Amino acid sequence: MHCISSAITKQIFATCSEDNTVKIWNYYESETNDKRGVLSKYFKEEPLSVTVHPFGIFVTVGFANGFKVFAILTDALFVLKEVGLSNCRIVKYS
Repeated sequence: MHCISSAITKQIFATCSEDNTVKIWNYYESETNDKRGVLSKYFKEEPLSVTVHPFGIFVTVGFANGFKVFAILTDALFVLKEVGLSNCRIVKYS
């Protein structure tokens, strides 16, 4: 696993890994159910970093050629913005 990030106000966290996926997990439901990820998104390129907005409504994923900001929807991640930067290994909301 490359990176993990959690939200402050919602009970979710995001992970990115070497299998080119970003997964959004709901840890409240995972305690009571069978610990499955809520949402998974596959990319053609390897995600290097991930961060969740403190309110849990956005997730930013860093790649080798830039980063993308996604809105977390019920069943998908929707691209809001793409920014081109080289080798984006750390992303963080502040």
